[in-house]
Amino acid sequence: MQCANFLCYNCFIFKLHVMVDPLTEAIILKPAKFTIHNHRFILLKNQYYEPIYEGKATILKAHQCVLRLNRNS
Repeated sequence: MQCANFLCYNCFIFKLHVMVDPLTEAIILKPAKFTIHNHRFILLKNQYYEPIYEGKATILKAHQCVLRLNRNS
């Protein structure tokens, strides 16, 4: 039996959801760092940031969520 894992980062509530089995509810995790589609996120001050430059200084990118309703349905 093959099981596909599902990983989702909710940038609105800053939580990582992991679903191991499609018949069960997703698990909410708060790891120190994780990677999705080659985008690395690190936890700083209770929020996840994506480092876009690391050297003598570090530049971090904060992602924002935007809800857009499709009213054409």
